[in-house]
Formats: sequence, structure tokens, C-alpha cells
Amino acid sequence: MTLVDINIRLTGRPGGKDLLVPGLVSDYGVVMPLLHYFEYIYDDFAPGTLKPIRHAFKLFFQFTEATAPDGFGSRKLHGRTHAEHFLSFRRAMVLGTINEESLEDSSGLRWPPGRISKANRVVFYLTEFFTWADGKGANDAQRFNPVVQPSGYQDLMARAAFEHRRSRAFLGHTWHGSGEHVVEGRYTGRVREPGKVKGSTKRFPDAHFLELLALGFRTRSLSNLRDVLVTILMNKGGLRVSEPLHIWLTDIAYDPKTEMAYVAIPHPSNGTAPGLWGSKYKTRAQCLEAEFRRRPRSKLGSGNPEYAGWKSGVGLIQVLWCEPIWGKYFWRLWQVYLRRVQELVPAASRQHPYAFMVFAGKTLGRPLTTAAFRDAHEKAVFRANLVPREGVPDLKNLGLTEHGHRHAYGNRARNEAELSPHLVQDMMNHSSIESQKSYTLKTWSEKMDFLSSKITRMHERDDLLQEFLQAFE
Repeated sequence: MTLVDINIRLTGRPGGKDLLVPGLVSDYGVVMPLLHYFEYIYDDFAPGTLKPIRHAFKLFFQFTEATAPDGFGSRKLHGRTHAEHFLSFRRAMVLGTINEESLEDSSGLRWPPGRISKANRVVFYLTEFFTWADGKGANDAQRFNPVVQPSGYQDLMARAAFEHRRSRAFLGHTWHGSGEHVVEGRYTGRVREPGKVKGSTKRFPDAHFLELLALGFRTRSLSNLRDVLVTILMNKGGLRVSEPLHIWLTDIAYDPKTEMAYVAIPHPSNGTAPGLWGSKYKTRAQCLEAEFRRRPRSKLGSGNPEYAGWKSGVGLIQVLWCEPIWGKYFWRLWQVYLRRVQELVPAASRQHPYAFMVFAGKTLGRPLTTAAFRDAHEKAVFRANLVPREGVPDLKNLGLTEHGHRHAYGNRARNEAELSPHLVQDMMNHSSIESQKSYTLKTWSEKMDFLSSKITRMHERDDLLQEFLQAFE
């Protein structure tokens, strides 16, 4: 059976907006479950990500047809359980399907050995789909397409999702293979790449954080104040590097109970539009399109300089300060930042609602890009003399890249404050379904009160801190 790539325009949707998504056509017609899934996840993924997801399905279908032509219709797949079949699929992506000695390939696929990182991405895409299909009651294939009988590929999807729900063995089982370490959890089947050992994540050293702020960003320009705020959001608020770029000017407020900055970042597309815009538009995507002729930054595609990613499955992000005193420092600096933005950047140059923007050159007023922040952060690391200027230091291995801040935040919460895994998950906006269990602290203020009782100021030099804060005022 053949599968052909096509592009499909979805029309007649609620709200009236058409979507152009990649699709698959088999001998039975359009593979409808994939189409419904793309419609469901469209607001969470950049358009360019949908094609790799389609390719992941093609690989899985091709492997299943070649090695288990009866599909998932029986309890066993040529003597293998469903979990073993999926494990064989992942191994085939990594090791290839061609016998190295005889050069024969019983499957006929002729797959060469592939990269582990690619196999992990494919496993992730399939896991996300089957979890979604599981929630749709995918054991009833008619629910995917009530007009026509399900095709062979549609039935394969439905039965695979049914197995996923029935025993959690399809993607939720622990497998151990020679020379491989597979972790039990939602994304079982992913393999750790060579050299990547659990616990080896490099975090930004706490002892050097103030030096980075006070000495690295020492020119006191508006651009540096902007970069300081973004860095604090990552190191003390746990945000990923792309998440501060989605913050609108209206997303940061003062909480009188805690006397801290309250930072809440709605979903870039589906999040509620703030203030008066909220009475005119249901979502931020609608507001951006009508008021600024813009698309959400997560929808621009990775080739666009203003693209900023958003973790799938994450809705509203509420920054939980770890250590809480930095919620007060952030608010103090934020007020200075707002005043300077109003003074130095004409409203005509700010044709967008985003908080962090460019303050010089031809792009004055444009949204800050990930690349520009990374460049500024690296320069600050060198300016603060955190690494020798000679040679080519491995900043990532030293924990001195922008990614090291979030890891430092997680380490502080897990190991130094010894917080519960569920609160740490909430703090870091992890979306694992298996860990989504009820937690007694419901409101943001309650969580911050709890953190204040658990976490004290860590690794800070008061003289350097006060000098730093006063320099911006």
C-alpha cells in the first residue's frame, strides 16, 4: 500500500479561518485521523513542525506493513507484543534494517542506520498522537471518520491507540536493550544519546549569577536592562529561553499580598487577550491579527528570526520565584524598564504588544529575537570574566549558556529546597500526564507563600547586589 504526501486546506471550521496542513493519501483515500490531529495541535506547533510529524507516521506505517502486515488486529504481531513491535521499530530507525554481514533485508525497507536524536523525535511525535487518540476513544475507528469505513491505516491508528490505553504497555513500559538505557515514563522508547548521562545537565553556577548581572550587563543601557530582566526570568523564574519573548507588556503586574511581580504568560495563540482587547477578541491570535497584522510568534516557523517556541501541552505559565526575594527585585527593575521604554521608544515604532524589544538601529522597536538575546548573553559571560578569553571555551559544558539558568532553577528547587516533585513540575511547567496529580496549593499567592517559607536567599553578595540594583535607577 502506498502513501502520498499532499497539502490539504481545511475549510468550514468554527470561526471561519481556513487551515493549510500536510496530509497523507493511501489507497483508501485521505488518512483522516492524522488530519484531525493536525487540526487539534495546530495552535501548539509551528507549521514547519507538522511535516516531520507526518513523516514519523509514514515511517511507522511502512515498518508495520513490512513486518506485521496484519496490523494491530491481533493480540500478537508475528509473535511480538505491541510493546515489542514498537521497540523493534525504534531499533530499526537507529540500527537500520539491513543485515551487516549478509546485506539482506527481510523487511524490504532498506533503511540505513540513523541518528538516535531522529529516532527520539519520531517516538515523541507518535507518543503525543497516541495519547491524544487515547482520549478520543480511538478503539472505535468510526469516531475518526463517521462518513466512510476506516481505511487500513486509519484502523491501524485506532487499534494502536486502543492498546496504548488498555495496558499502557504500548508506549508506557520499561524496556531494556543491550547497550541502551530506556527510561520508564510517557516517552518510553527514547534512547539516551552517547555521552548524555542522566544527571549530567550543566547548570549556571549560582555563585556567578550576580557577577553576570552586575559585571556582564554593566553598560546600563536599556538593552542591558532588558537582557537582565530576561535572565532573571530564566534563572529565578525557571522560564525557557523562548518563553519571555511571548510576554506582553500587560502580562506583568504587582501583587500587593506578596509585594512581588506577578508574571503570567497565556498561550501565544489561544490565550485570552488582555484589558479592553479582551472584550473584542476571544484569543491572542485574533488580537494580534486584527490590531497588529501579526501571527503568534510560535506560529511563524523556525526560519523566521522572530520565531519563539512554545512547549506543546503548556497553557498558562505563572512564574514562581525561586528564591522569592527576586520577585521583588524584578518588580523594582521592571518599573524602571517601563519608564525608559516610554521615554526612548516612540509608539509608532512599537507595532506589537511584546514586552522585550530592540532599542537601537534600523530594527528599533521590533520584538527581541532569541538569536539577539543569546548573543548578548554570551558577550555578558565574557565581559564578566566568567571564562578565560583565550581559546574557545565550551560554554554549554560549563553551564554558561542561556539554557543553564533553567537547569540552575530546577536544581535549586529539587535539591537545595527539597521541594516535592509535583511542585517542581508545576514550577517548571512540565506537561507529563503521568505526573499531573492534585496539589493542595491552588493559587499563585499560596504557592509563593509556601516557597517563601522553604527557600532563603542563596549565594548572594549584598554589596554587589545593591550596587547592581542602584545602578539602574
